[in-house]
Amino acid sequence: YTVRGEVGAQAFGFRLSAVARREAFIESNPDMTDLYRLYKTRGTAPVGRVFDISLSANGYEADGWRIDKGWSWTTQRGDEFAFGLGYSALQGRRIRNMSGQGSITSLGNGNYNYAVSTDEAYTSKTYPFITPASPGGDGWSIDLAIGWKNPQGIRVEAVANDLYARMRWHDIPATAATANTGVTTTDANGYIVYAPTLS
Repeated sequence: YTVRGEVGAQAFGFRLSAVARREAFIESNPDMTDLYRLYKTRGTAPVGRVFDISLSANGYEADGWRIDKGWSWTTQRGDEFAFGLGYSALQGRRIRNMSGQGSITSLGNGNYNYAVSTDEAYTSKTYPFITPASPGGDGWSIDLAIGWKNPQGIRVEAVANDLYARMRWHDIPATAATANTGVTTTDANGYIVYAPTLS
């Protein structure tokens, strides 16, 4: 999803606005989507079914200032043309990027074996092994708008948001983890002990 808001004022052909942006994107492969459906509906997968999962989730929050300038002109035939440029200077407040891949096998009755790895970068995360810092970001964006209207009133418009944009983040806590049920050890009596791991 994408949410954008702005409040501004216009003078001398320019518009200056305070802007806020919230964006999030989630991508998953069919096996991941089906596994999530089973979880939400409390369903169970057939014994032996293997889910080869892949998931990516990215989102951020930023705010800042935006300046716009527009130009328009009319031809002798009465065609009206309009052209506009917008520039935003943004400060990143929060970001969360996560990806996960692996394999999950159904054992029936809602039980699973799994071998999954994940990577995550999240401004709000804290860990004992990460030195406290002040995570954030700085960036900018350029937008373009063009329009045409003929004497009969037919209008065509096009807008390209973030036609060229960059955001640089710094001091973001990041982790990589693996979870695996296929780990066994042998105890003092010679019995095999199944010990799922998370590292």
